[in-house]
Amino acid sequence: MDAITTFCIGILLHVIYFLCLSLFVPESNRAYYIQDKRDLTSVTAVILYYGIWIAWFLNHAPPADSGNIVAGTAVYLAGMGLTVWAQRVNPYFAPTVKLPQETIETGPYRFCNHHGYIGFGLMSGAMLMLAATFWGAICTCVYWSILILRSFEEDRLLRRI
Repeated sequence: MDAITTFCIGILLHVIYFLCLSLFVPESNRAYYIQDKRDLTSVTAVILYYGIWIAWFLNHAPPADSGNIVAGTAVYLAGMGLTVWAQRVNPYFAPTVKLPQETIETGPYRFCNHHGYIGFGLMSGAMLMLAATFWGAICTCVYWSILILRSFEEDRLLRRI
């Protein structure tokens, strides 16, 4: 695959994600997420997530091979599905860690408290499969560290309810 194809696939995956959010997540849930005040870790996480692609561009890295594109697309779609499902059933899904008004125990929350983080982790790992560079891997590892730390912080808050 050439670099333009790799780039277009990455853009297409993000467009599909935002389209699924608008189609499957209730407007009130999306509004709650958008209106939430971002903290430093949520802003840093977004920068790191897109830093995977920025590192690929700045390093003029070679395009992903066909196997990475297929695997990356599958992993991205799985992570996207998990994240959209989380945002659909949880009206308190937000980019910051805070005590929710109530705990959600339906949908994927029956199985795991942090499937949104797992979904975002899968999506970023997929982006690394498509845009593999050393600095992209560093961005991904730091991003995953933030997700893990936030999940521990959220667990501590949820134990209070």
